[in-house]
Amino acid sequence: MTKTSFTLLAMLTMAATELIAQNAGGQVPSPAAVRTPGELWSVSTVQEFVSQKDRPPSKPERQQFAVCYPRGTVTLSSSASVELPEELKVKCWLADQRTEARRQQTKFACNDGISAEVVTRQETDGSFGSQYVVNFPEKGGVSVTRTMRRMQGVCDAAVKPAK
Repeated sequence: MTKTSFTLLAMLTMAATELIAQNAGGQVPSPAAVRTPGELWSVSTVQEFVSQKDRPPSKPERQQFAVCYPRGTVTLSSSASVELPEELKVKCWLADQRTEARRQQTKFACNDGISAEVVTRQETDGSFGSQYVVNFPEKGGVSVTRTMRRMQGVCDAAVKPAK
């Protein structure tokens, strides 16, 4: 994996999990103890490495956890916000971007043939789904799929998890 491909993959994966890492792992307080009312979300991710066509894909890595976000901050645009890091802006560019009422798609291309695509959609039940795919010429690719569903319960969005 080249430095460009690793950086692009890391950037997309971090964009998918940045808010999750900031808000996951906190304890659920009683309603009377909540200072900043938050929304509980169930977040599921599946990461899979796909090698060349003559090899089978890797075993998917699955994670699931609950996350507390401040009320009203989980939106389609916040879920699909992706920007290239400065070190990749000389090698990679935005190839295409489309926005519909419940779907956003962003594609990147790089000088060395690496490409990436991010698709985020909002379902009619209010849940969100995202897929981040990075393709490496002659080597395969990586796919990260994320699903977010709103849960019942109370959480304090001001409480950050211990690291």
